[in-house]
Amino acid sequence: MAILGKVFTIFLLLLVTFAAIIHITYYHVLTVEGYYTVTITAEKPLENVVLELPVTEDNKPIYKIKEMTCIVRSNGYVREVKPEVMDTIDGYPKTISIPISGEGKFNIVGKYVLEEEKLIDYSKHPWTLTIDSEKYEVPVYIERDITAQVIYVVKENSPVLIPSLGILTGLFGGLSLLSLLKGVLFQPKPPILAEKPKKKCPKWCNVCVNFFKIEQGSQTGKQLPKPYIDKLMKLLLNVNETWKKCCIKFIPCIDSKGNIVAKYVNPDSDITYATAGGKIIIGRYKIDFKIVRKLKLKDLFKDPNSTRLEVSESKVNAPYKEKLEATWKEDTEYKRVKYKAGDKIPNEIVDEIVKKGLEIIDKKLKKKGLSESEKQRLLKLKKLYEYLSKIIKEENIVKRGKVPVIDALKGIEKLKNTHLSKCINVFIVKEYEDVAKKGEEGGCGEFPGRITIIEEKVVKENIPNLLAHEFGHNLNLGHVPPDPQKPNLMETPIKGNNLTKKQCKKAFENCMKDKRKHFSEKTCHEGLKYLRKLELFREIEKLKKENKEIDKQVKKLRKSKEEVDKQIEDLKEQIKSEEEMLKKEKALLKKVSSTAKRAKRYKDIIRTKKGRRKRYAEKSLDRMESRLEKDIERLKGKLEKAIKRNREKEVKELEKKIGEKEALLEAVRDPEATLKKYSEKVKALEEEIGKLKEKLKEYESKAPELKNKIDNKIKELRNKLNNNKNRINKLEKEIKELR
Repeated sequence: MAILGKVFTIFLLLLVTFAAIIHITYYHVLTVEGYYTVTITAEKPLENVVLELPVTEDNKPIYKIKEMTCIVRSNGYVREVKPEVMDTIDGYPKTISIPISGEGKFNIVGKYVLEEEKLIDYSKHPWTLTIDSEKYEVPVYIERDITAQVIYVVKENSPVLIPSLGILTGLFGGLSLLSLLKGVLFQPKPPILAEKPKKKCPKWCNVCVNFFKIEQGSQTGKQLPKPYIDKLMKLLLNVNETWKKCCIKFIPCIDSKGNIVAKYVNPDSDITYATAGGKIIIGRYKIDFKIVRKLKLKDLFKDPNSTRLEVSESKVNAPYKEKLEATWKEDTEYKRVKYKAGDKIPNEIVDEIVKKGLEIIDKKLKKKGLSESEKQRLLKLKKLYEYLSKIIKEENIVKRGKVPVIDALKGIEKLKNTHLSKCINVFIVKEYEDVAKKGEEGGCGEFPGRITIIEEKVVKENIPNLLAHEFGHNLNLGHVPPDPQKPNLMETPIKGNNLTKKQCKKAFENCMKDKRKHFSEKTCHEGLKYLRKLELFREIEKLKKENKEIDKQVKKLRKSKEEVDKQIEDLKEQIKSEEEMLKKEKALLKKVSSTAKRAKRYKDIIRTKKGRRKRYAEKSLDRMESRLEKDIERLKGKLEKAIKRNREKEVKELEKKIGEKEALLEAVRDPEATLKKYSEKVKALEEEIGKLKEKLKEYESKAPELKNKIDNKIKELRNKLNNNKNRINKLEKEIKELR
């Protein structure tokens, strides 16, 4: 029964967990808070301030904002404005207008609440603030607590969790029911240990790469300049980023002097390559032969400067000389002269033997009773011997015909000691075009093989996909149909860098079978070390760049935190200033009220009374108005003198007194209207101060939370910064160990 209770408890726990995951996956919509901050300076009055939110490639919203606030500080004033949604996508804001105007410096800070279905790195998707056609980048910050992170993990793994938990829940539910009915529990089987996850690349295929730049005026075999080699290595690193998914790595070849094989080739270099070969067996004479062509590298180019390599189906119409090279297959004696196997045979001796062979064939063909198959064999052999005889006769004649460029490049005589047979050899030309293949420009690769040709722009402009594509041909990958959803590296023209598992398997098998990795141990280790150093330096550079960005973010956050305090202080100063103004306006209102009451009393007497009292009131009212007018004229005279003497303090005092006198004069002339005007002014100031105090209270209540979030973000960024620094130290240590 104790076992039954445990099984039933596990079943209940699984059932609750299963239900919770179902709810989180299909019904729970997660919301998170974020904030943004930006500072701008407007030299002319603002007319149009718009926030543009980024979208995905398929025009879907990245920021699914539900609520948004905005606080603007400018010219010593802080106010909250309501953002206005101008345009939406799927019901979420895309374009937001911020209703601010005026000129000067504006600090814009705001918060927003958005819905999230999956974890997104929003730092890669900043907002754009457009002000009168000027654009500013607005960094945004998102705060997620531990609960949100757990929910993200559950949602991302729900395709595995839900079926697994469903099966386990059903299993334990069935066990509980079965145990309850039978009263017997099955003994649990010992747990099966989970298999260790396989490494992504348990084995690498390393491919050695040479670089040769064909350039007029250069010296064949001379090392390319270091800046150019640096560009080649940067290109190679980017190529490896594409091919690492296939566990294939392209490594720069290192020569015996420790230099990368990246050399010049002069177009005036000689080329010798074989077009055919075979055996000659005539009587007791056994000969190995091959037909070779000789030409100049420059003859492959379309222009005299050897800059444009224009081919048709990888061939060029070029001049060449053709000759026969023959060796004895075994020890032989000819005309009393003894030869050893492998000795070269002069062409005149080969010609004599071939002619004897032709005579023998002619005699056999004249015999009667020959079978058709034997006749065809003899005719074929006769044709070969006649062709060989012709080659010997025309040895010094210049011919012109189609020359396979890739075969010719293998035959550059001065490069035969540079691992040509052990590495992929990249030849760089100024311009390349195959007029028969309009869709493929910029290079070609032997399919399969060890020769690749690329234009110089691939190196200068760093176009890794093109070189990676040609390496794909070298590794026996052909072109594939276009895939708009996921462009493949082997499409033409090249639009992406994706490779399928099938392509990777085929390329890897070709790489291992062809034994491209089996170059000399010295070359292999030095090349791997050099490549590893490049990878380490690149990672360090990337981390340092990331650290600079983190420093910038931390500075912005600190500034944002300071802005929060400054906004509160500015608001307090504004309230203090408004209160001082209110005090002055109240004092003025008191004087205006007293004068207005007197003036009103006199006006009432003039309107309702007659005789002496009316005349007295009229004279008193005139005296009040006359006295104030004289006071104003006197003060204006003093003001003119003070202005001429540049007495700023005295000018301000006089202007204040003139303003008071004018208000009193206004009260004498129209008591009721003036009293109403200044009473409303005092009331408006009191209401404004009340609003400012409410806003101050709100800011002071929100400030700790906002500052705490900023501190947490700074802490998170600092942790990342420290992790990057530790990583850099480890990488630098590894570099030292490689030296």
